Amino acid sequence: MNTSQEIFSFHLVELPLRRVPSFLFGSKSKISSLKHSENFLTMNLGSPVAMSSRYNFNIGAFFAWWEEEHFIDEFLKSPSGSSFVGGWHVRMKLYRRWGQISELKDGVVMPELANQDRPVVAVTLARLNILQTGRFIKWGKPV
Repeated sequence: MNTSQEIFSFHLVELPLRRVPSFLFGSKSKISSLKHSENFLTMNLGSPVAMSSRYNFNIGAFFAWWEEEHFIDEFLKSPSGSSFVGGWHVRMKLYRRWGQISELKDGVVMPELANQDRPVVAVTLARLNILQTGRFIKWGKPV
């Protein structure tokens, strides 16, 4: 059995539009025990790609990789995490991985968790190559 204490969290929070730029581009490097994080906005899947109704410009998502779970609680109590307190989040352990995101390559995979009868959360992170935008729109549209 793996003894790693690392954990991942996924947060959703409603943001005033004026705070969206700092949410997306602000630095999280000063957060204790944060190994990596990704900030992004959410979408309504299945909506037409070119319609503004597809994009939620005021709902932020924060995906984070922590050294230990108690650091999530410390983050939520800190000024950096205070905007996430009113939102929703889930805490997760990594038990399967497809593909590779270089920043997450050292995440400890715990395959022993896969056979348990528990809820599962799937997180898809992708890097869009600007030259592949047309292909992404074509194949992502039905989703």
